[in-house]
Amino acid sequence: MSRQSGGRPEVGFESSWYHATRNDQADRATLTEDLDCDVCVIGGGYTGLSAALTLSEAGFKVVLLEQYRIGSGASGRNGGVLGIGQRKDQEDLERMVDPAWARQLWQMALDANALVRRAHSSIFNPMPLV
Repeated sequence: MSRQSGGRPEVGFESSWYHATRNDQADRATLTEDLDCDVCVIGGGYTGLSAALTLSEAGFKVVLLEQYRIGSGASGRNGGVLGIGQRKDQEDLERMVDPAWARQLWQMALDANALVRRAHSSIFNPMPLV
């Protein structure tokens, strides 16, 4: 894979723990035909994988599209970190919108994080420290 993906192209996918330890090295064909599905998830990071798995387990026909390889962006290089919040400091958010709404947004982010961890804990089994 020649493309160095993610927010820091100089680091690249090939330098990630995910890339070094993955089981599946098969290349996947580029999508060239229409697919029939209930839900199309774009992006194979933690959130996209969790959404696709949760929806599939609920009986939906799901297609997950990833431009490069599963986990090739930040999810493959961040050591299992799931972000919380709205990409704004909570105090800034509370100044921008009603404080009660800002608190609901914060709680929604906490709930989403817990859902990803709870529903698919096998994705997040940490490696034992040596």
